[in-house]
Amino acid sequence: MVKKQQKETNNVVSVSIGSTTVKERLSGKVISINLKASTYFGVGDIWLSPEKYWAEVPDNLSNEDYEIIEKSIAKGTIILGKTFVPPVDKASNIKEKYWLLIKNNGFETKEAKSKFTDLVRRGQDSGWTAIEIAQFCLDQENNSKKRKNVITLLNQLITQYRGPIQLYEPPDDAEGVKKITINADGSVEAETNSGKKVANKIETSPPKNHVPGNKSTSDAVNELFN
Repeated sequence: MVKKQQKETNNVVSVSIGSTTVKERLSGKVISINLKASTYFGVGDIWLSPEKYWAEVPDNLSNEDYEIIEKSIAKGTIILGKTFVPPVDKASNIKEKYWLLIKNNGFETKEAKSKFTDLVRRGQDSGWTAIEIAQFCLDQENNSKKRKNVITLLNQLITQYRGPIQLYEPPDDAEGVKKITINADGSVEAETNSGKKVANKIETSPPKNHVPGNKSTSDAVNELFN
């Protein structure tokens, strides 16, 4: 490391060539919270959450704050850049899988009854809530088969469902999807879908008149199917 000294008034300024301070490395950079690792992150004037998932690092933080940010990046709690990292990944083709169960024979098969009963009991499958899946199936039914008994069952299932309509709601300005894996040894593996809009938003509108029933979801669904 080469150092030079420069006299300025009565102060001695030390300039390091070939190295930077943590403040220089982070000031002006955009950072985002990894919601798979933490729900909130705060240092100085930066407060990140599911609703405010990114921020630009200011130049007026304390050295300790800059070091916390840098360590959080190393741990995978914080990532560089404006990227919405969802708390859960919604697997592809899950809603379609449930639709295929009832597409030809409705709820006449034991497998269809069993799968949908288990779905509402667990509340979700691979990141999709029971109501998102049921609403998707209802939309498909209304757009194709239009079977009254299937539509009635799906509507009743949605009405009786107790639980969140979706597991999380991405912000409107969410950009990209980054999957973060934090290994047992502390190393971080990242997979980025560059430029792709968040695919995890609900693709069908939840029912506006959704009112949970008085019975437990499992009991209500068992009565519907039996």
